[in-house]
Amino acid sequence: MTRLLLVEDYPPLATVVAIALRRGTGHEVVRVGSVSRAEAALAERGVFDVAVLDIDLPDGSGVDLARRLIERGQVSACVFFTASRDEAERAAARQVGPVVDKLATMDELVQVVLTHLGASAEHAPKLREALRSAQGSDGDLTSGSGTRPRVR
Repeated sequence: MTRLLLVEDYPPLATVVAIALRRGTGHEVVRVGSVSRAEAALAERGVFDVAVLDIDLPDGSGVDLARRLIERGQVSACVFFTASRDEAERAAARQVGPVVDKLATMDELVQVVLTHLGASAEHAPKLREALRSAQGSDGDLTSGSGTRPRVR
């Protein structure tokens, strides 16, 4: 069965998004609220097909997490669902996967996820290689948005 990882730190929104993804895709959705919990879910449950992540998480960057997950082959594709207005962060996220604004409808998010479920297996190796190349030349491509203190 196809599995989706949802990383969203605001519980009421995470509940709505998880329900929309389950109903809209028909697939299992595992919901976590932080980078550390995402890492634990991956260690416990293995590989996911697509990760839907917020950019700003309480204990780190969703973009950095997405890069690690793709590089390790733990997900085939990432979709960002964010309210961040930091253009540098959004640009860094777009290098990894599509960015859907939290002002969009749940239907829009589901459509983007469905599109990436179909394309994920084909594009995953190319994306992993592109991320490795980009990290070698650009280093850290993200910056804090200033909306939430980082926990390190």
